[in-house]
Amino acid sequence: MSPDGKWIWDGAQWRPVAVHEAAFPNWKSVGAGFVPETDTQARPVAVAPPPSRRDAIPPPSYRLAGPVPNMAAPLWRQASAGLGLKRYASMAIAAAVLIVVIVLVSVAATLALSAHQNPTAPVVATTSKGGPTARSDSARAAYLIQSLETPMADLRDNTLLLRQTCAAGMTSSCWDAMTTVDNNLTAILPLFDKATIPLCISAQEGTLRTDMTNLRAEEQLALKGLNENKKSEFLTGYAQVVRYGPGVQAEFAAVKSAAASCDSALTGP
Repeated sequence: MSPDGKWIWDGAQWRPVAVHEAAFPNWKSVGAGFVPETDTQARPVAVAPPPSRRDAIPPPSYRLAGPVPNMAAPLWRQASAGLGLKRYASMAIAAAVLIVVIVLVSVAATLALSAHQNPTAPVVATTSKGGPTARSDSARAAYLIQSLETPMADLRDNTLLLRQTCAAGMTSSCWDAMTTVDNNLTAILPLFDKATIPLCISAQEGTLRTDMTNLRAEEQLALKGLNENKKSEFLTGYAQVVRYGPGVQAEFAAVKSAAASCDSALTGP
């Protein structure tokens, strides 16, 4: 008999112990606690004896296997638990391997897609904005021109748009165009103060700086007329912006022409 009382060794193998349950497990409880009254007149009644259980229950249709000669009963070991543990362990290992494979495939696909969508950007050489790279009049003039090149091109295009838009009067489109020109001038004027102006372009640079300052003043007058709805101030400022706009572009071209004659010899310590 196994320690838990559920298995029995029949001489050849372990068999489960049959469990018989009554069809009516609570039949003994029927009439529990009931005590019949004593009948003094009762007489014993002869009752036929019940049939023998040996005769009532037919013999089993199978025969237990006989013991194998010279074979001792092995030590009890519940093999079913071991088999179940091995089965669940195999399932867990298979699931872990599947998860690892899925993760590796996902990472590889993500890297491949990222490399396809984001190719290595080419390295673009940038020039320093802190000042000229050489101590010469030519380098100083080139630095100023390089700093003004893009802002002056934007100013040229925006001034042309302002001239076309504000010709229709004091409209919201005119106000937008005037504000854009004001932003351009706000970014350009400080560049003159940050640069060291060589003598070879000083005359042209002085004229350009003066006219840029005048352009800013007239533009501010026109913008003030728009904000305060004063037509006379707007028209006066607008007329001067139209006059100074093309002029500053011509003066900037003169600065670039004069820079060609600047000396490239190094100066200073």
